[in-house]
Amino acid sequence: TDARHPDGVRFTPSLAEDLARRDFTVNAMALRLPPAVLTRQAEDGFVPLLANEQSDVVDLMGGRDDLARGIIRCVGEATTRFAEDALRMLRAVRFCVKLGFALDAKTEQALLTCADGLAKVSAERITAELTQLLSDGRSCAAALAVMARAGLWRHIDGQERNGAATEADFAAIDRLPPRATLRLAWLWRDRTDDEAASLCRCLRLSRMQEREIRAYLALSRADYPETDGALRRLMSTFGTLTEDGLRLCEQIAGSPALQARWADAVERSAAVRVRGDCLSVSELALCAKDIQTKVGLGGRALGACQAYLLSHVLEHPKDNTEEQLLALAQAFRGGE
Repeated sequence: TDARHPDGVRFTPSLAEDLARRDFTVNAMALRLPPAVLTRQAEDGFVPLLANEQSDVVDLMGGRDDLARGIIRCVGEATTRFAEDALRMLRAVRFCVKLGFALDAKTEQALLTCADGLAKVSAERITAELTQLLSDGRSCAAALAVMARAGLWRHIDGQERNGAATEADFAAIDRLPPRATLRLAWLWRDRTDDEAASLCRCLRLSRMQEREIRAYLALSRADYPETDGALRRLMSTFGTLTEDGLRLCEQIAGSPALQARWADAVERSAAVRVRGDCLSVSELALCAKDIQTKVGLGGRALGACQAYLLSHVLEHPKDNTEEQLLALAQAFRGGE
């Protein structure tokens, strides 16, 4: 009755009653196993048995037909199923993404009626379903539009999205790699850094996931890297997240011309990786020990020197040689 916990547990000998408790028709089928198979299971452990047309499949809810039609439909009254566990609403749209199915019309309508029930579901359970949905390599734009029309988003990130949303409104998200943090950054592209941080905590995302989302959002607000030096600076700052972050910039750009420029930046960043340009202190040709012994710098001065050398090399990658960096380090010490 609280849409979160069962009021009690009651076992039943009735297969029909058991199947009637399931969420969706495609999950409400059973297979009668011959006694010989049951004996083998008891003696040898699990023995897989595939159903075929001759199998004794118990399908009281029309699951086979819905599988053939590519439909996710609730068992019985959809509003009743969602009232029992509101997380089933997110699970329904996730199954649509995972299987390439569509929601049954009555089931989709029940989402609108029962949306407020999602407020009773723990953040951890919501996040588990949402991240699975966004991490799927298949198209999820249609499912996200269904969630917007049903009003589910206000119970996920507090944002009222277009109640008449279509798949086209979310099409850009399918052009991003299926990384949940990246796609969440696209969904939260208009949020401030503080708002995004608050959402991450409300959804109980991990610290690593929060760092990634905030990094993507920060990169999405960066100036376009006109030069390769500017691009290398972005790559030095954002590390392995850079290329996906540039793709995010491409998908939120305001015009086809801007999208083309960001797409070009993605290709340029790939070229930087192939060339092996120095992007971090650890990749400098002059190590910290050599700066200490040959230049005589240590402590904070050593760190400042390394930062200076990296800044120079990001603009002039061909200078990343031990001889050139040693000369620069000595000049840095002389100018302290």
